[in-house]
Amino acid sequence: MFSELNAELKQYSRFCYQGRPVWRVLARILYVHPAALAVIWYRVGSAARRIRVPFVRQLSQLVYLIGMPFVRIYSGVQIKPQTKIDPGLTILHFGGILITRDCTIGANCLLYHNVSIVTMRSQRGATIGNHFYAGTDATILGTLSIEDNVTVGAGAVVTKSVPKDAVVAGVPARILRFWEPSEDASENQTLPNRSPEWLTYQTDTARAERQPTTRRKA
Repeated sequence: MFSELNAELKQYSRFCYQGRPVWRVLARILYVHPAALAVIWYRVGSAARRIRVPFVRQLSQLVYLIGMPFVRIYSGVQIKPQTKIDPGLTILHFGGILITRDCTIGANCLLYHNVSIVTMRSQRGATIGNHFYAGTDATILGTLSIEDNVTVGAGAVVTKSVPKDAVVAGVPARILRFWEPSEDASENQTLPNRSPEWLTYQTDTARAERQPTTRRKA
């Protein structure tokens, strides 16, 4: 549990505080980023479920359950302890995060506010790879697979599996392009050196949108 928490706090420091030592920015992380407490509390609940000694397990789960409502109110984040999340989960802003049980999330994933990763009825949740990024109001719905280095744009609704290195957006979400070798998908930033094919696609699309529509004469 402690190694996972250390990885997550380092991610907060990397994204928000220029990679400063965790002990120097820990109080600031918990105050400025309430969702960090939800990630910590999820780790507590997940660790409590894995304890084998009956009395210690029950006591740990009781402590988790007592603190859970206060953490949800403070952070606006709900993560089921049954969810499997690898180290490095980062939620930057307050509120609106819902991750239901039976989901699997890889390492070093970044979520903005109002992201929902939910299941349909009793189905199994999404399986998400490493370096996943979800923008504001993104929804991952149902049983699907999202591979490594996938970026989901703000407001997108993902209902189908997404291949590696894809950038998706829209309702329902569709693939806009793929991350290029010259880009660093883990930073979720678009670097300036694009491929000629992508630049041509952008130019043609913009030109088509600017062309006025003409009516035929009767």
